[in-house]
Amino acid sequence: MTRTVKRTQVLGVEIDNLTVPELLERIDHFIRDGRPHQVVYVNVDSLNQCKSDRSYRSILKKADLVYADGMGVVYASRIFSDPLKERLSAGDFLPDLCRFACRQNHTLFFLGGEEGVTKAAEANLKTRFPGLKIVGRHHGFFTEAETPALLAEIRDKKPDILLVGMGAPRQEKWIRRHLEELGVPVVWGVGALFDYYAGKFPRAPVWMRRIGLEWLYRLWLEPSRLWKRYLIGNFIFTFRAGLLIIVDALIAALSWLAAYYLSGNPAFRGRLNAILPSVFPESLNEVRYYLYALPIIIGLWIAICSSFGLYRRQRSVTQFDEMLCIFKTVFLFLISSFAVAFLFKEWDLGRSVVFLASAIGLVLLSFSRLTYHHLEAWGMNRGLGRITTLVVGTGPLSLKVKERVEVHPTHDHNIVGFVATDPNAPATWGQAPVVGSVEQLPAHLASGSIDEVIFASENLSQKDILNLIYDCSEAPTNYKIVSNMFEMITSRNVNVEEIDDIPIIELGSGRPGPFQRFAKRSLDLTVTLCLLPLAGLIVLLVGTYLKFRWSARVLFKHQRVGKDGKLFMMYKLRTMDPNVDLYAEAPTQPDDPRISGRLGRFLRRTSLDEMPQLWNVLKGEMSLVGPRPEMPFIVGRYQGWQRRRLVVKPGITGLWQIMGRKDLPLYANLEYDFYYIQNQSLLFDLIILLKTLPVVFFGKGAY
Repeated sequence: MTRTVKRTQVLGVEIDNLTVPELLERIDHFIRDGRPHQVVYVNVDSLNQCKSDRSYRSILKKADLVYADGMGVVYASRIFSDPLKERLSAGDFLPDLCRFACRQNHTLFFLGGEEGVTKAAEANLKTRFPGLKIVGRHHGFFTEAETPALLAEIRDKKPDILLVGMGAPRQEKWIRRHLEELGVPVVWGVGALFDYYAGKFPRAPVWMRRIGLEWLYRLWLEPSRLWKRYLIGNFIFTFRAGLLIIVDALIAALSWLAAYYLSGNPAFRGRLNAILPSVFPESLNEVRYYLYALPIIIGLWIAICSSFGLYRRQRSVTQFDEMLCIFKTVFLFLISSFAVAFLFKEWDLGRSVVFLASAIGLVLLSFSRLTYHHLEAWGMNRGLGRITTLVVGTGPLSLKVKERVEVHPTHDHNIVGFVATDPNAPATWGQAPVVGSVEQLPAHLASGSIDEVIFASENLSQKDILNLIYDCSEAPTNYKIVSNMFEMITSRNVNVEEIDDIPIIELGSGRPGPFQRFAKRSLDLTVTLCLLPLAGLIVLLVGTYLKFRWSARVLFKHQRVGKDGKLFMMYKLRTMDPNVDLYAEAPTQPDDPRISGRLGRFLRRTSLDEMPQLWNVLKGEMSLVGPRPEMPFIVGRYQGWQRRRLVVKPGITGLWQIMGRKDLPLYANLEYDFYYIQNQSLLFDLIILLKTLPVVFFGKGAY
């Protein structure tokens, strides 16, 4: 069985996004597979070392499983990429591993630590877990001459799991060098794990481990050995991870203070007053009030830059697109700064300072991004940081794509192979290996470090492509599709680029960041709370009228499928006869006999029957904007790619509602949902909400 595993990237290192049960399930799969697999951990120190140690970086890339053993890495993932689910420390989950080994009858071998450490660790663990089978142990201070005998001993014992505790990166390099010779299904680097369970060093208190301060406890225990690793290493990691944020904070501060200085300079002010006399006053408030506002200004600047994607890795975005985002950022900053000045009237922040700070920020932000991309391009021209790419197809079109990509001036792609769609495909194509068939694509994305997949096959239909993308949805990979064979998603506002003369459609990742998720939930709660009084009044008036007409409940619950396939009860006002089948397909014509009278038609045409769904939004089961929640029997008929609409919360309104609403059946509008999911943003939600108002007011397409 091959599993697709979601990975997240932190400073160029791909990390498996797993919980402890999921990690143990992977280990069990490796053991049943029987082939040798390397398991490694990464923490802040590991990421720092791999930047200067090429062989270590290569090992992390080739490892079968990489997990995060450090809260610093988890925190970084929450800011710059898909958040890791949790920190996985072998010291914390070793008891779970021991219980798992006892239950599955798996055997272990301990290698590492000083003489006697593994013996003490074995004794302590067997006391806690009597059924644990440890078939051998050996200290970690052996010579190169003793290595062949040690390898033979491990092979003779035939353990299912070999735990190696020599410290990173020594243990990872030793494992990689002898992985095939060992023949052990799981070879796992565990650092100082044996020292802890032998009682040599105490572990940090649980509360320190949970908030990521275990390093401070270890530094207190061994200051002479660990001061350089933690004090200097953690600083370097934080600086690298937040380089652009640090630069932007400096830009915001410099722009704000420079604007104050220039506005207060008589000569400069005199020249500008000749052009804009109402903007630049003769005097400004004291500088201390501008210093009070400075933290707010910096926070606004960074938040707005983040919302427009200026911290994401988007090499396919053109300089024009990025400059457009920069202009939008500065414009929104200008408006937000005026809002700050209005809220804090007692500070009397001058309009001239706000205008000048925005203008200076525009120049500095543009310069910083151009410089950053120049350095990035310089590195890629020398083979650093390229996008690892697979091309799907072994026909003339795929060969043309490879040729164009390789001669493209940016040199930002590294094509590592082709994926065959033809069973008679050759072993190599275009001087690159054919790594397998299209059925094996999810496995390649799970086990390797593939950044991007380009579909360039004449043999794949539109549905085949979308089903493949769905099958690979757990892999953090971007997808590009040669557009002359892909017409389905929508012809509106699609991001189309060219690789020389080949038009390419790029699908967004569909993974909103933490800021976007927070902003979307904040928008849901704000709008919902504002609408609740009106919704309550409508429900009360309509409900009272309907109660006199029917004995049945006027507010009924309807089972729908929500995010990740979870069932929930959706609330609506009754608009159809109480005796109809509630789970039949919804009306698609205004004269449907199931709709009860003029009031029922009015409520459905204006969507007032959906007002109770604001309660679902408050509960977090729905969002204001998203795919409509579908009934279970319709979801049961979905193909694989169509289930993609279940990765986000359903919404009260959405893209297909404003494009035509029920003029087409719900399940025929999945391409609109797919487009929304791949391109969701706060601005997109606001546009859909605003466009919903006239559609609802005129009752267009609703029955």
